[in-house]
Formats: sequence, C-alpha cells, structure tokens
Amino acid sequence: MRFRDKLGLAASSILLLTLLVAMTGWWGMEHALQRQENSLAFTNFLDVNLQLLAREEQAAVLAEDLQPSRTVFSTLAALQRRLAEVRTASNDPAQQRIIANLIASLTQYEKHFAAYLEQQVAMQTMRSRMLNESRRLLANIATMPIAEDRDGAMNHLLGTVLQTEKEYLLGIEEVSEATMLDRVQQLVALAEKRSATAGSADMQLRLFRITRACSIYLTSFQSVVREEKLLRSSRNIMKQSLEQVKEDLLHYKKRETALTRRAGEQLKRISAGGALLALMLGLIGTMVLATRITLPLARLKESAEQIVAGNLDTAVQVGGNDEIGDLGRMFNLMTERLKETFASLARHHAELEDRILQRTAELRKEVAERSRAEKQAMDSEARFRAFFDNAADGILIADPESMRFLTGNKRISRMLGYGPEEISGLPISAIHPPEALPLVEAAFGRSAANDWNLAEDIPVLRKDGTIFPAEITAAWFTVHDKRYVLAIFRDRTEQKRTEEERLKLRKLESVGVLAGGIAHDFNNILTAVLGNTSLALLALDNKEELRRLLVEVEQASMRARGLTHQLLTFAKGGEPVKKISSMDEVIRDSANFVLRGSPVKAVFDFAADLRPVSIDPDQISQVVQNLVINARQAMVEGGVVRFHGYNLAADDPILAGLGCNHAIRVDINDTGCGIPEDLLGRIFDPYFTTKEQGSGLGLAICHSIIGKHGGRISVESTPGVGTTFHIVLPALAAAGASAKSQTAAVAPSAPRGRILFMDDEEMLQRMVAAMLARLGHQMTAAAGGKQAIDLYAEALAGGEPYSLVIMDLTIPGGMGGKEAVRKILELDSSARVVVASGYATDPIMANFRDYGFVDAINKPFGMAELQGLLQRLAGEEPLRQTGRD
Repeated sequence: MRFRDKLGLAASSILLLTLLVAMTGWWGMEHALQRQENSLAFTNFLDVNLQLLAREEQAAVLAEDLQPSRTVFSTLAALQRRLAEVRTASNDPAQQRIIANLIASLTQYEKHFAAYLEQQVAMQTMRSRMLNESRRLLANIATMPIAEDRDGAMNHLLGTVLQTEKEYLLGIEEVSEATMLDRVQQLVALAEKRSATAGSADMQLRLFRITRACSIYLTSFQSVVREEKLLRSSRNIMKQSLEQVKEDLLHYKKRETALTRRAGEQLKRISAGGALLALMLGLIGTMVLATRITLPLARLKESAEQIVAGNLDTAVQVGGNDEIGDLGRMFNLMTERLKETFASLARHHAELEDRILQRTAELRKEVAERSRAEKQAMDSEARFRAFFDNAADGILIADPESMRFLTGNKRISRMLGYGPEEISGLPISAIHPPEALPLVEAAFGRSAANDWNLAEDIPVLRKDGTIFPAEITAAWFTVHDKRYVLAIFRDRTEQKRTEEERLKLRKLESVGVLAGGIAHDFNNILTAVLGNTSLALLALDNKEELRRLLVEVEQASMRARGLTHQLLTFAKGGEPVKKISSMDEVIRDSANFVLRGSPVKAVFDFAADLRPVSIDPDQISQVVQNLVINARQAMVEGGVVRFHGYNLAADDPILAGLGCNHAIRVDINDTGCGIPEDLLGRIFDPYFTTKEQGSGLGLAICHSIIGKHGGRISVESTPGVGTTFHIVLPALAAAGASAKSQTAAVAPSAPRGRILFMDDEEMLQRMVAAMLARLGHQMTAAAGGKQAIDLYAEALAGGEPYSLVIMDLTIPGGMGGKEAVRKILELDSSARVVVASGYATDPIMANFRDYGFVDAINKPFGMAELQGLLQRLAGEEPLRQTGRD
C-alpha cells in the first residue's frame, strides 16, 4: 500500500469523527441561536412599541389632538395580543408569570391613560370658557368712550391681566396663581371705584357689566387652576404606571437572558467533549504515522550530512515501494550528478577570474572620467542654486504631468507660508483657490503651446488660507528628455492696494467738487428765502393763514439747509462747528423727523444724568438721520428702533483709546433683517452699497463725522435678528442743558450801528439790508473783498468806521473773506469782522478766531440767527452808534 493511501485512510477517519462532532455542535448551536433570535425579536418588539407608546403619549399631551391618543390605544392592544401569544407558547412557568404581570401593568396603564384624556378634555373646556370670558371683558372695556377712561388705567390694567393670563397659560414660572388673582381683583376694584363716581346711567351699566365679566372670568380661571392640578395628578399616576410596565419588561429580559445563557453552557460542554475525543484519536494516528516516516528520514539526513561535508561518494540505503523509497533512489541519482557539476564549475571558475581582471581595468578608467564630469556639474548646480535661492521673486519648478511641484526657492516659501521640505510634492491645486484652477490650467496650456506666458492677478492661496494676487511668468525647460515648468511669482498685493486707493481718491475728489458747487449756490438761494420769509412773518401779523404758510416755508428751508450740510460734510470733510448740546435732544428731534408717518416706532432710553457734549448739532443730526433711515429701510413691515444713551464709567478702557476723561455711549438698535457677516467690514467704505437706489455715502459720512468729533462708531449685526450701531463721543465733566433753537418774534434789542456786508449776490444784499434795517441798523453793501476794503478805509478816514463787518467766505473770481479780513485788520486792529459762508464744514468756520474773525454765521440764516449774532457781539462790546442816533 502506498504511503499516501495510508495517510488518506487515517485522515478520512479523523475527518469523519470531526464531522460528527461538528454536526452535533451545529445542531446545538442552531437550537440556541433560534431561541436567542426569537427572544431578541420579541424584546425588540416590546422596546419599539414601548418607545412608540411613550412618544405618542407625549404627542397626545402636547398636541392636544386625538390622533396620538388613538395610536396609544392601538399600540397597547398590539402589545397585549403579542404578550398573550408568547405566554401561551412559553414552557417556563416563571416566564409565564412575568408576562402575566406585564399584561396586567399594560392594562392598568391603559386605564390611567384613558382617565388622563378625560381630565385633559375637561381642562380644555375650562380654558376655552376662560378665554371666552377674557374676550368678552376686552370687548366691554374696548367700547368704553375715551372720555370715561382718560388716563387709560382700565385699558392698561386689562392689558396687564391678559399678558399675565398668556404667561400663565404658557407656563412661565414667575407668574403664579396668586399673581393672576391679584391683578384680576385690581381690575374689579378699579371698575367698582369708577362705577361709584360715574356720572351717567349708561356708564354705570357698562361698568357693572365689566365688574360682572371680571367675576365670571375669575371663576373660570379658578376652575382652570383646579382642573390643571387634577390633570397633573393624572399625569403623575400615568407616568408611574408606565414605569411599572418598563420594570416588568426589564424583569422579563433578565429571565430570558438567564435561560439563553444556560442553554449556551450546555452547548459548550457538548462541544468541548467532542473536540477532546477528536484530539485524542488524532494524536494516536499521528504517532503511528510518525514512526513509519521518521526512520527512513533519519537515514536521508545522515547521507545529506556526508554530502555537506564534501563526501560525494556516499549513498542512501532505503528500500520499499512507497514515496520514501522513491525519495532515497532520487537522492542517490542527485549525488552522481553533483559530482559532474562540480567538475564543470571548476573549469568555468578559472575562465571567469581572467575576465574579471580585464573588466576591472576598464571600470577604473570610466570612474575617473565620470568624476571629472560630476565635478563640473556640481559647480554649475552651485551657481544655479545661489541664483535660485537669492532671487527677489518666488520661483517654483513643476512637473506638468503630475501637476506637482518639485522644488522652490526661499522667497516662494515665505510667500506661501510653507517650509522648503513642504514644497516638494505639493500639488498645484494647493496654492490656488478652486475657482482659479481653470485659469491656471488654461495658462499651463498656453505655456505648452508658446513656451512662455505672462499672467497677471492670478489668485494664489497661502498655507494659512489667505489669498493674494500674483503676476506669474511661466517657462519650459528640458532635463534628460523630460520637460518641466519654471514659474516666477511676483506678489501684486501692495500694487493693487495702491491702485484701489488712487481710484477711490479720484472718486471722492470728483464728488467733493460737485457737492461743494451745488451746495454753495443752493445755500445762497435758501438764505434769501429764509430772510424774506422772516420779514414777511413780522409784517403780516393780522393775516394768520398767510403767516402759517410762511412758517411752513421757513421750516422747509431749514430742512433744505440740513440737506446742504450733508453734501458739504462729505464734499470737504471739514471740521465741525461745535457747541455744547444735549445728545438726548438732538437724537429725539432727528429720529422723530425721519420716522414721521412710517410704521417704525422710536423708543428712547437716556440716562437722567447724561453728560452734555461739544458737537456740531447739524452734523450729529445727519448721523442719526442716516442710521435711522437705514433702520427704517431694513424694517419694511414696521418695527422698533431703540436708542439707549448712558455715561461711560471712569475706568472704561474706551476712554484711554479716545484720550479723554469723560464720554457717553449711544446704542441704536433695530429689529430689521440684519447685515451678513461678510459685509460688516465694508459698510463704512465710500460707494459701497447693497441697495439699488443707494449712493454708498451715508455710512461713510457717519464714520467721517464721528471721527472728526473725536469719537468712534462701530456695528454688530445678526442676520434675521437686527443691527446695533454703537456711538462713543467725548463729553463734558459737568451736566448742562442746551436750549433748542426756535424761531421767535424778533425785536431790535441789540445796540444800533453801521454795518458793512460783503457778498456777491445782490439778492442777499437787499435781504440782509432789510433785516438789519428792521433791527435798527444801517448797512452798506460790497460785492467783493477789494470793494469792502476800500469802503472800510474810506469810513475809517472819515471818522465814522463801521461797527461790524460781515463777509462772505468765498467770492467766485474775486477776493473772499479769508484774504479781505487780513487787509482790514491791517487798517484797523480793533475791527470786528464776522465770517458768513454756506460751507459750514470749512475749517475757517470751525476755527474762525484763528483767521482774525470774531464770530461766524452759517448760510442760510434767518432773522433769528442774525439777531442772535448781533446780541452776542453786543454782549462783548457795544456796537458803534450811527451819527443819526
């Protein structure tokens, strides 16, 4: 018998025994797994349905709808049916008892849930009744004549009751039953008090109905409170019942797990016994086979050792017709062939040594030549590396096939933020944003066709995620028959920033020239309108209707003056003409003016001790109007703009940044659509706007005005919630009030004198002459600075100098007030000269004393402003009297 047949017989016997043991284990495992699968399926069914039960119970409680309640009852029925089936199929008495307890717990929970639903229906009925009574009470008070509730106390108290009712129904913790009862009783007491003092029977009947409605409403509310307590009690009982169901389910799971574990342990014992038996039989068979194999192999080992020692004359003595006998005969044949091979190797070895000596000499010559070539290449590479690393521009070498960089110089490493070792292997997509990749790939294509390319403003991505524009020059070169791309990068960030600033300045200069010219002419016209209107108001005392119309014309002209100030503020960016003012007054007047007739409401909250500020009221009013207009446009359907002003504490870090000891802060908040985060940093830039009809100057003007007042303006916004602007301004140490300017009847209270008025507009000359005559003064007109100087010199020489000179700041094509005042002061150092200009933001208007003027008056001005100027100057020194007086 062949050896492999013997092995096959032994292996078949062991395999049969192993198969028998495996079949036994498989049957036991199948039985255990089936039991476990059934158990898991059932427990999963219970878990899923209990979770569904809890979820639908919560939905029934919160949604107050019948559909979740039906789902709860259907789920309970399904659970009870399945539990009954499992109880019938179970063979374990303990499990049957546990399932019976679980069914009983579900039945108890079903009863408590039904009771809870009944309580909930009763509760909703009581709530509906209470709400109906509150509507009836509201209807009775709402129809009360305004004359009977002049102070609005009942409406206010009813609003408080309804708000408290809403908060109580929503479950707000601060609102208790006692609070609700107290406020309803206050309303009853107020109705009874008003009933006692009511003058008419109709009013007494109305108040009696209100009192009766309050009592019914109070009774309904107490019923709701009582039903809520019962509902909470039912809810707690229902929760306890559900917890009992979960506890019984957990008990069932533990019992089922114990039974499954016991079946598994039995299977382990059966499998271990079968495996031990198969192992013992396998060992016995292995020992028998090993004895038959090891003896011939030992003989083969001895012969192999002889051959290793160099004795090729040895032979193996192995008999038999099996595979081991065949191996012995093949071993002897191999020994004979080895003898022949060794003899042939000896001959070839001698020939090989001769060839090695010849080739060694040839290699020594080649090595010497290669060393010289490598030295030359290293010198060339050193020169290239020095140029490469010290280049002023960034340089990258890329593989066009893999689109990856091979190396880069030091400059490109600094530009991109990568280390030299990170550049190698970096893909091209890593240094360009995704939107720029098509442009870069197109540049590669053009470079491949033309062997060079120049591209500007290609976005380049740094390691930290920032992007800068670059000018890239690309060229191709070949090394060892492979083409590479050499790209030179030049950062154009500063160049582009300079170009953008230059363009912005050109735009601002153009707008400034245009706004300045328009405002100058417009202010001249408005000055004539205001002056003539003021004169008409004084001359038409008996014509009330005409007087009212003229007052409206004057007010409209004052608003037009405010518009010109807006243009001038941005056109020239001059210094503000400051005076001590109250931010409370300025903000209220400006906000109410802008919001008049709109669906937006203004709410003011200013500290009672808010410090006064030194500001230009017109410019600050312009800031407030711009911000309120933006807020109104952000709240198309209406909303609220809140103004909150307060003093900053002495240790506030903002004061150190402003360089002052006292400051106030004003927060302007709206409930509009908000500003996206990516636009917040640009809203103060000139010409930046997201509105189709916007100019982009409003917030830029606000930023400029607040900055020139020494303050700060900032913004924070949440899209969909609203926007808040924060304004911080330096303040005065002591509180003070600023009187609002009013147009009043004008009386000539200032001393009378001779006044020289210089302006190129004849219409203004005639108007001011009439106004000064009304005030008791004599006026001489001059069309320009040179004429004014000549007139003043003539009057001075005649012994009757002018008591006051009013000069326009700008005379087109002639000498203006700035040059003329110096000449007049050279003639008479005691001359008193006042500057007048429509350029209210000109630095001369803000710092007139530095240029020799004693005061300033802004165009357009009316009779009240002119009289105030004269009274201020009269307080300093009486005007020179005319010869007639």
